[in-house]
Amino acid sequence: MKKQNKRGFTIVELIIVIAVIAILAAVLIPTFTRVIHRANESRDSQLVRNLNTALATDKVLNGEHKTMYAALGAAKVAGYDVGRINASATDNEILWDSVNDCFVYVKNVNATQPEFEYIPNSKTVDNVPVYKFWKIFKASEVAAVENSPYSLYLAEG
Repeated sequence: MKKQNKRGFTIVELIIVIAVIAILAAVLIPTFTRVIHRANESRDSQLVRNLNTALATDKVLNGEHKTMYAALGAAKVAGYDVGRINASATDNEILWDSVNDCFVYVKNVNATQPEFEYIPNSKTVDNVPVYKFWKIFKASEVAAVENSPYSLYLAEG
């Protein structure tokens, strides 16, 4: 009589493989989430740096920007789409500081003490009142407007 060779995996082997995959996923998913968040923060920081460079260049040519409209006009001349000046990272925002005439990157907006980051350090006046920071919002974000401590600028469209 010939011996039959059964091919395949036992249920125990399949469960072990599934358990190993689940453990790897549990370890890697939070790591990937943090890496993506840091990449978005880096992208936002670079955007703020470039916007402030554009404002500084325009300031030399045309003087101080007294309104957000003037600051966004300088950004538009430098090639930035005003409607897309938004933070990519969750719970962060890009604002215009009307006292220091520069863009600011705000981390942890919903925290009790948000972190204001001036990139590059273009802050000349400390302790700026919250209402002197301007946020760009779209008409579709009306619900977020009600609780905002910042002054608001309606983006086109």
